[in-house]
Amino acid sequence: MKLNSTLGLTLMLLIMMLGAGSASAWWGYTLGYQALKSVTQPDVNPAKQLASSQVNSDPENGLSFVKEEEILMRVNGYIQGAGEKQLENK
Repeated sequence: MKLNSTLGLTLMLLIMMLGAGSASAWWGYTLGYQALKSVTQPDVNPAKQLASSQVNSDPENGLSFVKEEEILMRVNGYIQGAGEKQLENK
């Protein structure tokens, strides 16, 4: 049985593409593994640190609400250009 040259070239290209794909996948995996080797989860929960440092929290209830009028006054003042100056005066 005679091997067709077109079939031979097609099989050779297919094998080369599989080899190149496998090599690039292996290389990408090793680079990613090395890059993430020293990444660990944090020892503490940052959300708990943020919650404990809030000024508006009430120790008994754990949460204090801000009046809507106060929020609207601050936002309106900030939009009109008072910015941080109005917030510092309160």
